[in-house]
Amino acid sequence: MKVLLPIVIIFSIFSSCDDQEMVVTSRDFPRLETLTISENTIKGARFNARFRYRGDFEILNYGFIWNETPYPTLRTPSTDNYIVNENIQAETYSVFISEGLIAGETYYVRAFVQTSDYTIYGINQTFKSKGSEN
Repeated sequence: MKVLLPIVIIFSIFSSCDDQEMVVTSRDFPRLETLTISENTIKGARFNARFRYRGDFEILNYGFIWNETPYPTLRTPSTDNYIVNENIQAETYSVFISEGLIAGETYYVRAFVQTSDYTIYGINQTFKSKGSEN
């Protein structure tokens, strides 16, 4: 029995490792990354994003959302957004936001894309605004 127990343990370890190697996260939707905020000036800030996986999905809308609270969504009240209504083909996209940013305020920014079936958000990028022109 003492010999059998280590054999069973070793077998279960190796067989569970094989199962983990075979498990691939299969997500049938685009994936994107919110990149670092750049050009943070008194005139505004540049928001940046890139697709980690674009796939063959038709993108209906894409853009950025931002708020003073973490993890904003398109449904979050008082969330500002920049939305483009077209099917983007580029791997990256960015926009310079020149209005509505308050100097000294901390903002949470997320990239997003919408397909006919999904709304996908990138992770939060946090920055302290230097303001904007308007």
